[in-house]
Amino acid sequence: MNRALVVAVVLLAALAAGDALRGGGETSDRAGPASQQEAAPAPTSEGSSTIVPSRSTGLRAAGGFLRSRIVRGAEEVLSADAVAEAFPSSVPGPIEIRHMGVAPDGTLVLAVRRFPTDHKLLGALQLWRGTRLVATWEVPPRWFAGGIGFVQPGGRIALFGIDGGLAAVYDRQGNQVGFD
Repeated sequence: MNRALVVAVVLLAALAAGDALRGGGETSDRAGPASQQEAAPAPTSEGSSTIVPSRSTGLRAAGGFLRSRIVRGAEEVLSADAVAEAFPSSVPGPIEIRHMGVAPDGTLVLAVRRFPTDHKLLGALQLWRGTRLVATWEVPPRWFAGGIGFVQPGGRIALFGIDGGLAAVYDRQGNQVGFD
């Protein structure tokens, strides 16, 4: 057990160092620096739809080594326990909120990674309305490595790969409705 914990800590440190070297040391979208955490990728077309910027709400991901909770100013909005419990897989391990966005209707989407000690990296999307979980489903973590955004009309969720290209589009029930 101690060896697994040491390996997990070393892995997390290596991931953090890699993020810092790439300029991703904070939770951010592909639109810019950590101070713009809520910004969705720049508006682009997806057929007759458009990727829209996130609504400004003052929300940000916070935490120690891993950002695992949502705060507004100094007030906790979603606890680390709530975010962890909402992860759709029961595999244990630390979590990190990698990206977040707020839809025009106020729905909060979190792109969350879980680091199991005896399993590969897991990814999930979580939709929240205030403190109420609306939906959650697993997605490959590489699909949101470059950020997340909302597609209008319809409020679908766009995931961007590490290269910045559109990786997948989901409806709010977790159904994949597009893929690049």
